[in-house]
Amino acid sequence: EEHMPAFYEREERYRVQEVEFEEFGGGGKGKGIICLQNTTENYKKTVCKNSDEFYQNHIGQHWPGDLWYNWDGAPPPTNLNPRNILPIRKYLALCRAGAHDLDT
Repeated sequence: EEHMPAFYEREERYRVQEVEFEEFGGGGKGKGIICLQNTTENYKKTVCKNSDEFYQNHIGQHWPGDLWYNWDGAPPPTNLNPRNILPIRKYLALCRAGAHDLDT
């Protein structure tokens, strides 16, 4: 838990949500967190506290478009289902490599 503030700061562009999970093969159940796609509007409201200057300094100066690109043009989902919880492949590869490094 001591690392959570750094996690939230590093992953500020995601919408972090608590979810229930069940391990494969009938294993245990528990709660965890998952990083979901966010919207520009929600990011501005929750992270930037509606500050256009904060948004410009963190995002706008580097990227003129929306915070996230929706491949299918649909707005980000508000519910959890298998389609919308799959991470971006490149990000997943980084997570797996990081988890492997922690295990050694």
